[in-house]
Amino acid sequence: MADTGNGATLTLSADGGATTYTIVSITPGDQSIEALEVSHLGTTDNKEYIKSDLKETPEGSAEVLFDVNTALPTPGSATQTITITFPKESTVVTAAAATLAGSGFVTSISYPELVSDTVMRATINWKMDGFTGPTFTAEV
Repeated sequence: MADTGNGATLTLSADGGATTYTIVSITPGDQSIEALEVSHLGTTDNKEYIKSDLKETPEGSAEVLFDVNTALPTPGSATQTITITFPKESTVVTAAAATLAGSGFVTSISYPELVSDTVMRATINWKMDGFTGPTFTAEV
């Protein structure tokens, strides 16, 4: 059943350590496959397509509450395991929440705008590299 995103988490881990941020929003990104046109001079009516051999991995982002005591990741640093944990269904008691996880790297960060009466928010952008995952594991 569909639910809200309240309770979702993002964890970036590298070198045995893990950092979890206070999340405002997460955009997991799209996983897609390219359509390759194979139309030829004998094709009539419609263009013809086949699927490519390889899928494109997601480019995701998260808006986080900026905490001066928690460092933002460094773009281009070590490959990390990127794990998005989805909120558990509110009506079902389960052992494990659904996750989307894979290896990847941080592509950019945006530090917060500094304004009176406004909570500081930063943005973390990443690209899953395709070496491990991405793999969606359903709630069990």
